Amino acid sequence: FEEKFTFVETAPDCGCLAWVWKSQVAEFRNSKYGR
Repeated sequence: FEEKFTFVETAPDCGCLAWVWKSQVAEFRNSKYGR
């Protein structure tokens, strides 16, 4: 997951797809590190 985090955070914004990726990362972090 760490590699995917790096890819998502460093990837340029490409519209909707980037937003979806970032929202997935945020949800995963919330569930992983506590709500």
